[in-house]
Amino acid sequence: DTEAATLERAARVWRDHERLEEERLVNMVSDLAKSGQRGVIGIEPTLNALAQKKIQKLLLIDGLTINGSVCTACGHVSSEQWDKCPICGGEAEQREITDRVVENAILNGAETEMVESNSARERLLREGGLGALLRY
Repeated sequence: DTEAATLERAARVWRDHERLEEERLVNMVSDLAKSGQRGVIGIEPTLNALAQKKIQKLLLIDGLTINGSVCTACGHVSSEQWDKCPICGGEAEQREITDRVVENAILNGAETEMVESNSARERLLREGGLGALLRY
């Protein structure tokens, strides 16, 4: 048994672990969201939780694109198109907002999980590609 073969086996075990963990996390968040507990799934529910600073762990699929608005004053993000922020009245710009969603989550102390494994990614994609485990 060579060192290369051992490393390859270890890498395969790690990938399998990561895949199972992603599937468990997406299933848990989906189940919590559907039962009205500490989970949200879909773009709007997740953005609402983000605005309320409730997100503990943000889940999103790799390559997700969300078009919407970002307030240039307070940083509020929405998938809606608006010229004036509904929160502070500041100017808004319409653009792709996924990077800002991740940034806001991190600034609020949330972890982010990029969901890449096939089955977990497909399940989250059917729900809009975005979800979150909530703090409360």
